[in-house]
Amino acid sequence: MKKVLLAALLASFSGVALAQMSGSTTTTTTTTFQPAWRSEIKEYVTKEKVTHVPPPAGYTAAVGAPVPPSVELRSFPATAPYAKYRYSVIGDQTVVVDPTDRKVIEVIR
Repeated sequence: MKKVLLAALLASFSGVALAQMSGSTTTTTTTTFQPAWRSEIKEYVTKEKVTHVPPPAGYTAAVGAPVPPSVELRSFPATAPYAKYRYSVIGDQTVVVDPTDRKVIEVIR
């Protein structure tokens, strides 16, 4: 009887340990968006006279939110330190987007 109880107890502990080890892992990427870029980007977008896109129904621009596929992303100048990102003007906000996953990394109002 003791062996059965011990085996059941060990099995339950190993199940918990296995569940902890096999849980899904999420990786977070940190973006090094420089605050000084905000004014530079704002000036660039104003100079380019980019057409504002009305926000899609139910969409709120926020860091980490994906930009809908219907929103066209524009490139920054190749010489800009943030050239690897893309942008769009949604409503009255400029959103800076990581083109690999189309997630917003910065919202400039």
